[in-house]
This record gives sequence, C-alpha cells and structure tokens, in this order.
Amino acid sequence: MATLIEAAQIGSSPVAVSISDRIKSNPIYRTANSHNQNNQTLFAPDLLKQCLEDKSLRDFTGDLAGVAVALPERLVGLLAASFIAGRKKSKQLGLELVKDESFLPSAQLEIYQALAGIAQDSSFVAFNPKADLRKVLLGHPLSAVGDWLGLLADIGRASRAALAFQTNLEVLVGGVTWMHDNRSFYQFVGKSLSESDLEKGLCLNSDSRRRLYESLGITMNLQDIYRYGNGQGLAGAKLQEIASFYNRLAEVLYGVVDGAISPEMAKVIAGKQLNLASKHLPDSLRLLLECEVATNDTNNPHLEILARVANQFKRLDTDVFRYFFAQWFAQEQYRGSAFKCAVFTERPFDRLFDDLDIQIKNKWCASQSNISRPSPLAAAYFPHYRIGKLQVLPYNPLSLDVLRAKLKSHKQLENLICPLDGSIDRRAVVSLLTDTPPLDRNRLLYDLVSFLMLCQRKVPEAISDACRNLGLWELADVVALVCPEAATSLKQELEIQGNAGQLWTGWLEALQAGGTLPYTPVHIQFLLLDTSAQATIEKSVNIVLLAHDVYQRLTERNWLRAKI
Repeated sequence: MATLIEAAQIGSSPVAVSISDRIKSNPIYRTANSHNQNNQTLFAPDLLKQCLEDKSLRDFTGDLAGVAVALPERLVGLLAASFIAGRKKSKQLGLELVKDESFLPSAQLEIYQALAGIAQDSSFVAFNPKADLRKVLLGHPLSAVGDWLGLLADIGRASRAALAFQTNLEVLVGGVTWMHDNRSFYQFVGKSLSESDLEKGLCLNSDSRRRLYESLGITMNLQDIYRYGNGQGLAGAKLQEIASFYNRLAEVLYGVVDGAISPEMAKVIAGKQLNLASKHLPDSLRLLLECEVATNDTNNPHLEILARVANQFKRLDTDVFRYFFAQWFAQEQYRGSAFKCAVFTERPFDRLFDDLDIQIKNKWCASQSNISRPSPLAAAYFPHYRIGKLQVLPYNPLSLDVLRAKLKSHKQLENLICPLDGSIDRRAVVSLLTDTPPLDRNRLLYDLVSFLMLCQRKVPEAISDACRNLGLWELADVVALVCPEAATSLKQELEIQGNAGQLWTGWLEALQAGGTLPYTPVHIQFLLLDTSAQATIEKSVNIVLLAHDVYQRLTERNWLRAKI
C-alpha cells in the first residue's frame, strides 16, 4: 500500500502527513501489507501497463508515463483499488488495520473508495509509442444555452495532456447546422426555447467559444454541414444519403419509423435479432435485405451501427443518423495524429468508428482508391463531471441528468449548475459544492485549477485582474487557501512551462521507489484532498469564482480589444 499512502502523504494538510506516517510505522499495517499479493502486481512498471488496454504494448514510458500522471483517474484509481483490496485481505487474515477513526478518517477512506470505483470508467486506448501525435484533441459541440464550468474544466484537463506530450491543443467544434440535429435541445423547444432561440443561442455560443479558444492559443476546427460541402465542411447531401439508408433499414428490419424506440425494441435491436417474414416484403425491400444484411450474421456492421445508435439515442431517425455520421467524417482526419480527451460515453462510438472504418469507407467512400485501415484514434476517457446532484456533459448543459430531471424550463439550470454567462452567487456555489460528492468535487476543482494555470501562461493579465477582484494577489494565493502545499507545486509547474511531463514522470518514479517526495503535481494533491470540512468548501469557491471571472474577461470583446 505504500505507493498510495505516499500519495496521501503529500495531500491537502499536515493531518494527511501525520496519518501517513502513523500508518507506515504501524507493525500491524506492515504485516497486513506483506500478505497483499494483489499489491505486488500494481507497483512500479506493471501499474502503468494496466493503465493501457492495448496489451500488445510493452512499455508505458516517456511521454506516455507523463500522460498517465497528467490524467490520473485510472492510475490513482488502480492504486486505490489495491489499497481497498489490502484492507479487505487484512480483515480476512484477522488483522486489525485501522484501530480508530483518528487513524484513518472516514472522509479520506471515502476518497479512496470512490477512486477505486472510477477506474473502470477511465481508460487509455490505442496507444502507439511510435505514433507522431501532433496535437491533443477535444470535441466541443456548440451549446444552444451557453456553457457551464465543465467546459473550462475539460480544457484544463486536456491542457495537462498537451504539456505531457509537449504539443498543442485543438478543439473540434460541431457547428450550428450540425447541432440542429442534436436531440437534447428539443426537449425545451416549444417550452422555454423557440426555434429562433435555438438558432440564436448556437450562433452566440460559436462567437464566445471562438474568443475563448483564440485567447488561449487553442486551434478551433469548426466543422458544419453544408448542402454540397465546401472543401472543408461536411457534405450535407452525402450525410442525408447515409442517414436515409439507415433510417430505411431500421424500418425494414425492426418496423421503427422516424421516432423513439421502446425499451423492448431496444433490447431486440441490441441483440441484433431479426424476426422478419421477408416473403411479405416488397421486392425492393427484400432486395435491400438480401444485399445489405445477412440475417444470420450478428457481426454485420450495419446491424452493429443500428444497435449502437439505438442504445445511445433511444430513437432511430434521419436526424440521429446524420448527427452520428457527421462525427465519423469530422473525426476521421485525427486518426494516427491526435490524442483525444473525452468522457467515457464517447468511447463506444470512437471504437465503433475504428472497428467499422473499412466497411464504412467501402460503402460510402467508394470513389477513394487504395482504401486502407488507418491507425486507431489514441484517446483517454474519463467519468462525467458532476456538480451538485447532476452529471452533465462538459460542453452541453442540456445533457445526461439534466434531461432525465425533466425540467419545465432550461432557465432552471441556473440553480442546478454554474453557468458561465451572467453572474453567479457565492452562496449558491457553496451550496452546489457542498452537495457534490467529495471525489467529484476534487476532480472539478483540480481541472479548474489547471484551466487557470493555462490562463496564467497564455493571458496572465486576465488572471491578475480577476485575482484582484477577489482581494488576492495571484493564482497561488487562491490555491493556497485550499491547499498550501499545492500552491508551492503550482509555482514550480508554472516556472518550467512546457516540461511538466518530465516533472510528472519524475514524481511517479520517486513515488514507486518509495523515497522522499520533494514535489507532487498540483492536480494529484487536489485529487486526494479531504474536502469534507465546510471551511475547505467555502475556500474552494474562490477557484470557481476566479474561473468564472476569467472566462467572462476572455469572451468579452471590449476587454480583448483593450489588451491587443
């Protein structure tokens, strides 16, 4: 367990150091640890290999080791799982690992247990140590109702990967026409949003996103659907052809006609069950069946596409299929050259695009010559951000739990998340952070701190102005209110600029060697932070307020014009 405990040693307070020392010096702990066979497989290089899902890779070194630390949920989650397994094993052996509450506070144990749980939703895939990864990629479809803190946190997380790879950030943005096919917005159209509100909201969001990315030196690749394509955009006619094909196929195979599907039908489609009396079908539809789908082949790519789309969107219609395939065309250019950071629910689609790439090209890109399978998309996937009681996509407030909450108006979001447009109330933020589970709170905070560190590197004047509004001198002062040790590390990371990946790799090597840790990454300290005390939460609000203020400065035209 020493590895995880060493991580706790540089945690959020002197209390954590004291707890660590007592655990390591306790003879019962050492005895229990010697019986933890699972722990032996998690230490040193084997731990890094377990971060990868591509078992053919032998090494996880250099830049990749730095990325494992930069995006630490899986790495630290595996360590936490080992810690929990060691506790369980010690109890089975009749050993008492923890004597009282003061020895290992329940709040710290809660963090470890939660970390062990999120490892399965965190993954690194399709790594190739020899690949020339020239950019770190984010996917940020436009939002019709503005953005929330998760967008800034997502940028902060990806910025650490860019530092580890010593490369640039690029964001793939789904444009106004493309996002018209996003069904999540339509739950509120006719209620609190009109069609014109939808159009206006998407256009305004495109403008604010452009200013934000531009001010931070992030390349914005805006992709939209044009009727015939314009050389850079997505060809609407081709997408409509593809969407119409799958819409027709869904009707022929499952009787689904442009609409939502029942849970029962979803199971049928997921199982790729075909119970058709094809002799009763018109000749043209029977021919379609015979040519496109082998009814006894459950591995047929078209059936797989129908199953995945039905599972994700709970409906099958031309809008959904057009939206889905627009993603494939837009993302195709990044295979073999980019490293994508995304939420874990995007993984099934990315893997489907990789698995069926040749079939899709053969079916829909027949004019291409010498079609070959490109490198899979290298990526890391993470659990969704949660604020208060809701999980929300970082780039779209109208998503996940917000949709399931069945709000009467999208304006109710102001009380449920922290919107970036307009003002926010300190007391409301305290309430939201208090209602957020500790680990989710830690993850949101440390990614916001990384966003602010990116701003410090790119637009230091925005950070200075915003800090003064809080009555503080610099970013380190804001961080020190929550975690003094992290403020020291923050200054070190800002000083070395683009070599943070080497610094993180050195920390990991020292951690595994069991030696002294003179430095620990800022985000690791926040990840293991015990934020259960209300005073800590109230101090953490300053990070949220600072990020909110900086965002408004970066997206406000007059401020930007004054700085040029």
